Amino acid sequence: MCSSIRATWLDLKGKGGKYYGQYAGFCLETQHYPDSPNHPNFPSTLLSPGEVYKQVTIYKFLTE
Repeated sequence: MCSSIRATWLDLKGKGGKYYGQYAGFCLETQHYPDSPNHPNFPSTLLSPGEVYKQVTIYKFLTE
């Protein structure tokens, strides 16, 4: 599952002095199913002591 966030708060200078204003960027964040601890049919989000959490996210963008 992936959520997106718009950069409505941007107001900064970036590399080479380029200005980045409101809506100049966005963020994609991976996350687990909302409310998954309360739904046994959803993938588990439980991490027990001693267990290691590891996740790999691959984004692919295509242009024509």
